[in-house]
Amino acid sequence: MSDKETVLYCRTAKMCDIAIANQKAILLQYATENGYNNISVYVDNGFSGLRIDDRPSLNEIRQGMANGNIGAIIVKDFSRIARGSYPLWAFADEAERHGVALISINNGEFNSVFGDLLAFVTKEWIASAGKIPTYMGKLSIKT
Repeated sequence: MSDKETVLYCRTAKMCDIAIANQKAILLQYATENGYNNISVYVDNGFSGLRIDDRPSLNEIRQGMANGNIGAIIVKDFSRIARGSYPLWAFADEAERHGVALISINNGEFNSVFGDLLAFVTKEWIASAGKIPTYMGKLSIKT
């Protein structure tokens, strides 16, 4: 597909080598079957999905995106990137700014349409809860 790196990203909240191995196998099969090459596997084993700023491998991926080395990031599902909508949305926006495809085997490709839908749904949720969201590297809700 591209000479740029295809990243397969695996994450678990609690250390679990079996879960990581399962994610790797699924991602490698998907990447191979869909013509992705120049594959690298990044793993954050035992890291919460609530924050995106404290994971060593995810930070390496972010640096690779900024350097223009990465063409696609493939995950089992978007919760591997982040458990909250704001961190996921921020990461997806960062990937889009760098021209990196963010693909979830279970959820499809995160694109502007999906991002816009997520933004709308989140905005409606916040309006109904009466809270204003802020995102600065970690999820926080100001009341």
